Amino acid sequence: MKFIRNAAMLVMLMLAACGGGGHGDGNGGGDGGGVGQTDCQAAFSPEKLAAGEDCTPVAGSLCPVADSENLLQPQPIPCDGVDVQEFSVTASGLTSSYYALTGGEQNYDAVYVGLHYLGIDKGAFANIVRLPELAKGRKVLVIAPQAPTANRWPTGNALDSAQIASNVEWVKAVVADARSRYHVQDSVPLYVAGLSDGAEFSYLYGCSDPNVRAILATASAANPSSFSAACTSAHQVGTVMVHGTSDITTPYNGLPLGLTMPIPEIHQAFKTIDGCSAADSTIPVPMTLDSFQVTIDYTAKGGCSSGGRNFLVVVDGGGHNWPGKSRGLITTEVLYGGQTENFDATLQGYDLLRLAAGD
Repeated sequence: MKFIRNAAMLVMLMLAACGGGGHGDGNGGGDGGGVGQTDCQAAFSPEKLAAGEDCTPVAGSLCPVADSENLLQPQPIPCDGVDVQEFSVTASGLTSSYYALTGGEQNYDAVYVGLHYLGIDKGAFANIVRLPELAKGRKVLVIAPQAPTANRWPTGNALDSAQIASNVEWVKAVVADARSRYHVQDSVPLYVAGLSDGAEFSYLYGCSDPNVRAILATASAANPSSFSAACTSAHQVGTVMVHGTSDITTPYNGLPLGLTMPIPEIHQAFKTIDGCSAADSTIPVPMTLDSFQVTIDYTAKGGCSSGGRNFLVVVDGGGHNWPGKSRGLITTEVLYGGQTENFDATLQGYDLLRLAAGD
């Protein structure tokens, strides 16, 4: 089953090179220059949504990308006002590089580590999930590391479980290197986000590094053994989980025979870890841009002993992708299911990360 998932992701790479790949490429808003935006568009929350504010994702106002651009190029596509630097790090016997993306800020609200999916280059991943827009639209030091081994992150299966510890230590070293270069104090919150293979590793890294305050996992899965070993009450961490109910690559209800955990089970596990006793609130996201119904289950502010929160963003009928603005040049629904624009996992996802961390 794991081989099938990995092969499917390789096909995604070829499709994305033509301009699709089931991922987004444009949005705007936030502290970096959301002229004319509502408060909810600049800083999304389910409470603002429930109050009737306009929270419609704003696409392409910060870092517009032409349809002719190849998202899979190994460098982030230039965006006015965004600086991109590449650095190399050696730690725990591993050597690889990372991109640091900044939007001209001197003081940052957070450090955001974005973990790529299987087999993709870190620059292409930055383009696909619109990391330049995140750097410009929010006061964030964005880090996009390249997995040190075969362009994949270990997930805890029988073949790669021994690689988890060294990869965790290497990512820690990347964060330390970036903080040093950009003079970002340890008190500035650290968040980790990932897509697919990167989302699986985001649990293992986020639960293992006590400095991580919140995890954003999009189209994730979790190996029951490695997840339970890494994620315990010893380190409480807020979470934002984004998943489509029609994802056949990492199924919403988990793979058969308990090979991976159902997504609601992972959400509940983090609620337990964070000491969240109350039932979730649920709110639908307006279908303003397409016909996909998105709902957000969330713990209330102050409802968890950890001080953090947990969010489960469910795309009814959604597939294996990063929700947000679509290029629309190639339809990959046959392979990966539909993609919504009603929720943006980049900027709105970051806003939920801050809430999940209690920041």
